[in-house]
Amino acid sequence: MAAIVTFMNNSRIHSYSSRYLTGYFSYFGFTIFLYYSDLVSVKYKKIALAIIIFMPYLMLSMYAIFYIPFLHFPYNYPFTTLLVALAIVNAFWIIEKKYTFFSVTFLIGIVFSIYTALWVVPTFLLRRGEKIAAHSNISGLSGILVDTAGANMGDVFYTNKVVLLDFWFRGCKPCYDKMPVLKKIADVYGGNNNVAILAVNIGVGDSFEEFRNEIRISKFGVQQYYLKDTSLLRKLRFDGYPSEIILDRKGQVIRSHSGFDKSIENVYFKSRLNVIDSLLNVEK
Repeated sequence: MAAIVTFMNNSRIHSYSSRYLTGYFSYFGFTIFLYYSDLVSVKYKKIALAIIIFMPYLMLSMYAIFYIPFLHFPYNYPFTTLLVALAIVNAFWIIEKKYTFFSVTFLIGIVFSIYTALWVVPTFLLRRGEKIAAHSNISGLSGILVDTAGANMGDVFYTNKVVLLDFWFRGCKPCYDKMPVLKKIADVYGGNNNVAILAVNIGVGDSFEEFRNEIRISKFGVQQYYLKDTSLLRKLRFDGYPSEIILDRKGQVIRSHSGFDKSIENVYFKSRLNVIDSLLNVEK
């Protein structure tokens, strides 16, 4: 079991697929271990084991749904709870040597895990952080953003362009996870003067020198700026970081989004291309 967990965590298997499959195999193996270890010796052994193994997880799921819904519902515990139940059932099929039933339910568990991880979770996480912003105008960016040399950002970098502004800070792992995707988006529009993909250090907790050193070391590959006036953050009222806003060519905020997870990378990438392309087409 340790080998399975290690392999999944260190391989290139999708992060949520890894978590779901690891949980599935862990409960599957745990059920078989308890059955043959004789730690539970009662008349209705399988029923007792099912209750002992499943009920704590079910109670944890119910607690999470009611008390931490933002973190765990609806994209986490309903799926993992069903997966735990399926793992226990599969273990009993193996114990009873009903291999046909096991094969069917085992495949269902694998497909269910991968489908949930690759489609359900990323779509939900992207929508959770997505906000259709009011058409407020963001002006004066050239006066509050400076580049790594300390020079104010010129109007030419954002005026009359579709702009994606991503806000980040040092120590924010999701911020760093997002940078390669931003670079991919920037590369797509590399020859288009009507689009700008810009990353902005929020200037809270990071000095300008720390920001400049980080850019030199990390080499994100995305145009970087430092925020001198944090009043902009109060106006934007982000829920967390990384956060982004998308501006149309009139400088109006069209969309904002907070948060990032590697599991949504592909969904996020395609979504941003669609948004930017739609703004370019509307404003031709």
